[in-house]
Amino acid sequence: AASDEDKGQLMPKMIGSEGVEDLRPILLFEVDCNMSNKRIGRVMMEMAERNGGLSKEQYGSRKDHSAGIQALNHCLAFDLLRLERRNGVDTAVDLRSCYDLIVHAAASLSMQRQGVPAPSVVCMFTTLQNMVHTVRTAFGESTQHFGGDLWAIPTTPPQGVGQGNGAGPAIWAVVSTPVLEMMRKNGHGAVFRLAIKGEDVRMVGFAFVDDSDILQTATHLDGDIDELLVQAQTGLDCFVGGMSATGGQAKPIKCWWYLINFLWKDGKWSYDTNTAS
Repeated sequence: AASDEDKGQLMPKMIGSEGVEDLRPILLFEVDCNMSNKRIGRVMMEMAERNGGLSKEQYGSRKDHSAGIQALNHCLAFDLLRLERRNGVDTAVDLRSCYDLIVHAAASLSMQRQGVPAPSVVCMFTTLQNMVHTVRTAFGESTQHFGGDLWAIPTTPPQGVGQGNGAGPAIWAVVSTPVLEMMRKNGHGAVFRLAIKGEDVRMVGFAFVDDSDILQTATHLDGDIDELLVQAQTGLDCFVGGMSATGGQAKPIKCWWYLINFLWKDGKWSYDTNTAS
C-alpha cells in the first residue's frame, strides 16, 4: 500500500545554523508507504550483494561495510603510493542533496538492473511524483502545499527519492554503481600490483554514499606530472558527468584535490608540499 501524502520537517544540518539554505527537509512518509519502500530496498540489496551487482568502491548503504574501514582503505592506498614512490592525484568530490536529486528514470533502470520487478519500481516512483507535500513546524502543519495536482502534464514531476525514504540508501548504492564501473572500464583510477601474485588491481577510488575520493595514479613510476594531471581531470570529468546524468551535482565549495608528487634530491625523497587545492 502506498500513500500520496507526506509531511516534511526542516532540520538544521549543523547545530546553530538556522538559515533556510542550511535546513534539510526530512520527509515523514505514511508508515505503510515507507514500510513498502524499506522492503523494496532490503530485497534489492540482498539480490545485488548475492549477484555481485555493486561496485567494490561503494561502501555506503551496505552490510559489513563502514566509513571507518573505507577510511582505512584510503590510508593503505596512500601507504602503497609512498612505498612505490608513485605519483598520484586524489580528488574529493561531495555531491549536494544526494537523495533529493536522483533522476527517477536512472533510478528505475538501476533498480531493475538488480532484479527489482518493474511494478514495484512504478509503484514507488508514481507515489513520489504525485505526493502532496506540506511542512510541519512548531506552530503546526502548513496550509499551503506543493506537488500533487499542481503538476500538470507535460510538466516534469518532482524528482528525487526524498530524505527519509526507507529505500533511499539502497537506491543510491545501485545508482552510483554503474558510474563507478564505467570509470573502471574506461581505464580511470589507481593501479597497484600484487606482490605475491604479480597481478594488477585497479580501483577507481573510495566512496561512502555521496562522498567520494577519486584516485588516479601515474602509469609509470617516472611518469610525467602533466600527463598524470590530464588523466586525473579526464577521470573526474567522467565521474561528475556520469553522476550528473543520474541527477547528482558536485558542490564545488566542498571539493578539493591533492597532487601526490615525490621530489628527489641527493638520492632522498620528500613530498612536494605545494600541490593541494
